Amino acid sequence: MDTKLLAEFPFKKAENLRRVLVVTHRNADVDAYASAYGVAHILRRLNSKCGVSVAAPEGLSTLAKLVHSEYPLEVVSTPSFNEQDMVIIVDTGHAQLLSDWVEPIRRVECSKVLIDHHPHSESVKQLVDHLLVDEEATSTSEIVLSILEAKHIKIPQKVAEVLLLGLMTDTAGLSLAECKTLENAVKLC
Repeated sequence: MDTKLLAEFPFKKAENLRRVLVVTHRNADVDAYASAYGVAHILRRLNSKCGVSVAAPEGLSTLAKLVHSEYPLEVVSTPSFNEQDMVIIVDTGHAQLLSDWVEPIRRVECSKVLIDHHPHSESVKQLVDHLLVDEEATSTSEIVLSILEAKHIKIPQKVAEVLLLGLMTDTAGLSLAECKTLENAVKLC
């Protein structure tokens, strides 16, 4: 993925962001939660005054709840779309995975970004202004790692651990890993 494009994230002056909503797919898996966790860290490092909310339609999967209990991050069940300066959708290749939140996301008048490793459908592409999609990545957590590196943001241990969990679960314990995946796992270790 183009390092210049990654470095441009969030595609708007970070100091102008007051409220950002990070949205995952319904019944968010570990990669979705880890990606949201990593994106929240990036945004808070770029602007310490920015309020970041994370939301998942229908909540978190059972395994993601376990990760959440060890690496807590507030996940709101009823997000306020209209009060946002930006909406960032992570790990969501199709709009149907956003459940009832598709129309509120479509209507909100703020910048919208998609970060994902799945082939994206037109349905989700039409919702956003900016795409950070790398279909060669085996997890969205890897793309978040690439953003951290491109922006030269130090990765705290907890963030590295959560991203590693996202990478590990989406690759079935590295059984689906590519060479780049293994390199990223080593970096996170």
